[in-house]
Amino acid sequence: MTLETRAGSSTVGRRSLLQALAAAGAFGTAATGVTAARGGQDGDDDSNDDADPLYAVEQGDERYEITPLSGSEPVESFYDLRIPEKYVGENGATDPGEGPYYMSVGTRDLQRPSTSLLFFYDGPDGVSLVVVHDADGDDGGSATWTVSGVPASAEWLVKDDFYLFESGERPESNYDNWDTDGSNHRIDWTWGATRGDGGVLGYLDPGASIGINPQFNEEAALYGEHYEGDIDEWQLLSADGEGGVTRSTLDLGAPITVAVERASTDGGGDGTDLDLSVSPPDAKINVESEGLVPVDIDCPDPSAIDLDSISFGAPEAVDGGDGASPKQHDHAEERTCRVHFRVDETDIDPENALAKVVGKIRGSGDGGGGSDEFSSFSLDDAIDAFDPTDDGEDDGDDSDDGEGEEDGQRKDGRGPPDHANDDESNGRGNGNGKGRGNGEGKGN
Repeated sequence: MTLETRAGSSTVGRRSLLQALAAAGAFGTAATGVTAARGGQDGDDDSNDDADPLYAVEQGDERYEITPLSGSEPVESFYDLRIPEKYVGENGATDPGEGPYYMSVGTRDLQRPSTSLLFFYDGPDGVSLVVVHDADGDDGGSATWTVSGVPASAEWLVKDDFYLFESGERPESNYDNWDTDGSNHRIDWTWGATRGDGGVLGYLDPGASIGINPQFNEEAALYGEHYEGDIDEWQLLSADGEGGVTRSTLDLGAPITVAVERASTDGGGDGTDLDLSVSPPDAKINVESEGLVPVDIDCPDPSAIDLDSISFGAPEAVDGGDGASPKQHDHAEERTCRVHFRVDETDIDPENALAKVVGKIRGSGDGGGGSDEFSSFSLDDAIDAFDPTDDGEDDGDDSDDGEGEEDGQRKDGRGPPDHANDDESNGRGNGNGKGRGNGEGKGN
């Protein structure tokens, strides 16, 4: 992983603090490419209420603590998406009456060719997460993102590109797909030369923890359907304190977790200083299993965790009070509380990239003890789960990987002139479509 900086920056290597391990037939074959999240601590402890939020992005074993870019203008104006006035739609466009259209005009100084950007923006209405794909004048490209754990209080304030006719009908040139109902969102972006794409998700409060599973280029749903071009780099931006930004390079093919954490306050025993986080599981979770999932929670004093308060499972289930309760526990390991949950009580969904753990821990300060008061913790983890009963999955004892390729003719994807590239070649003709499918399963 590379790092490029104007004012100096570094990544923080993180210790794995929670692992879901294989047990009692709950898992299938080993998983790869999953990531971790360090959850925020909800504010039952009044000593933590005045602490400043901490903005963090984690990918694998790398953790970045981020300083948001900031400004006095709302994030919609900062992004400055421009759509021709003949179109409507709740897309957050500024509509100044002139182009360039179908792109973020306000972030052109930050944009880089064949590069996707991710950063926080702190504006007058709150803190948002900003995504900008590619740069003005580049070759175009495609990306599909699955975003999970979106708080109910947040929404996509800018949808680049989403636009409709006044009749409510979708123009043929509006290729992007925005499925943003509930807490799990999927966006399919595609853009041509001299254009870009992206969006703004806001507003994010302390405690928010969002998983992003990125698929760029060939992995994207709309790759090659309408435009050519590839994304070569994924950059995480952080304000450097001198009016510039630090650029950190993320892995294009690995999920990330974006978290707004409540920072701890100083003050010895009067402050909350808990070291709790979640690391990737070592195997896929079979959601049809009736076995137990062992979960490790590390903290300064494992005995301070209130086991009766712990709930684990899909974020929606846990938030709704329907998560799994511990069935077994073991405090034997130093700094680790191991808790087991029944898989069939977790409501874990293969389409959801997150699992959630909530609970309470007694005390504050370095040891986690020293006080009879309890603080709440809430942790999210990117997981890899599968359902062996789905089509393409093998319900037998052996794993089975299947691959297929198919060549076909694609129809002309050219859009109308006002959404064409400068050379009027935004549509691409005949090409190849490729599909890959992996099926894995284990019977109990």
